[in-house]
Amino acid sequence: MDSMQSILLKEFTSESERSFSLGDTFDMKANVLLVVITFLAGQTAYFLSIAHSSAVRHGQMLSAFLLIVCGALTLIELFPRTYLFFSPSNGAIERKAEKLRAGRQVDEAVISQELLGHAVEWARERAIHNKAINKVKSAILTVVFWVMSGAVAINLITLILFATCPSLVAH
Repeated sequence: MDSMQSILLKEFTSESERSFSLGDTFDMKANVLLVVITFLAGQTAYFLSIAHSSAVRHGQMLSAFLLIVCGALTLIELFPRTYLFFSPSNGAIERKAEKLRAGRQVDEAVISQELLGHAVEWARERAIHNKAINKVKSAILTVVFWVMSGAVAINLITLILFATCPSLVAH
């Protein structure tokens, strides 16, 4: 049993640590998306300033709206969240050991076994908590991608229209 708990502790601890790294990856993607959103917003503003056609203007206003939604969602994704992490210096292990020793004569091996069981449970809770944070971040980034794809499509269509029908551009 001891080896099984050790394996579980290692797995849950690794999962929790991977969550930090995955969260950082999501934040880096969100930062790149903010750069792309800013570029597209500048492009959209330029297209709005030179568009002669009301259809192009309406399309670019829709693109602007979609980019506003993307920017807001991306900032929500970047909002700081509190990941749970293992910090042996916080004294939790020592406090738990004292509770286990208090008022009873227990072999240290039994206490070690119980502490290992608690450590497994704490690691499992950290992994579940951190995974939930990353699930939200991933969902937000997925929505941003698809909404931004709409704005990109509108801007590409506008570019094609401007290239093929110069009369759509105000002079």
